[in-house]
Amino acid sequence: MTFWFIRHKTTGKYFPEPVGRMGRGGSFTEATDDGSKARIFISEVAAKRFLGAWVKGEYHHSIDNEYYENTEIKEIPSRNRDDYVIIYRTISL
Repeated sequence: MTFWFIRHKTTGKYFPEPVGRMGRGGSFTEATDDGSKARIFISEVAAKRFLGAWVKGEYHHSIDNEYYENTEIKEIPSRNRDDYVIIYRTISL
C-alpha cells in the first residue's frame, strides 16, 4: 500500500489531519505536524488537488436562506506551492 503526504521543504513539517466537523477544514491548516499525526492521502492526485486548493486560500462557506450556498476564498499571500513537496511511503504487509 502506498500513501502520500505533503511536507514543507524548509521545516520538514507535515499537514495535520483537519479537525473535521467541530473545527475548521483543511484550508485552515498549516504544515505544523512532525509526522505523528500527518494527513494521509490515498493517491498522489488527492495530495496535488489538496495542495492546489490550499494555496488559493481559506474557504469560507455561508448559506443564504435554505437554498443557496456561498463560498468565498480568502487569499493568503504567503502560501506558495513551491515551498511544499509531495512524498510517498509504501507499506508492505
